[in-house]
Amino acid sequence: MFGITAGLTGNSRLGILSLIVFFIIGIVLLQLVNIEKGEREAKALEDPREFVKVEVK
Repeated sequence: MFGITAGLTGNSRLGILSLIVFFIIGIVLLQLVNIEKGEREAKALEDPREFVKVEVK
């Protein structure tokens, strides 16, 4: 991403800025992850009898 942005704009500072933006977006997306729900669903896949307990929205 850095190389593309720096190459298109001719400015390496904008390349670094694009990387910072991607890191910020990644951090925000990680904050939205429901870890407990993911663990429940992963366990349900290991034991299909547990799938009934998983909430579906």
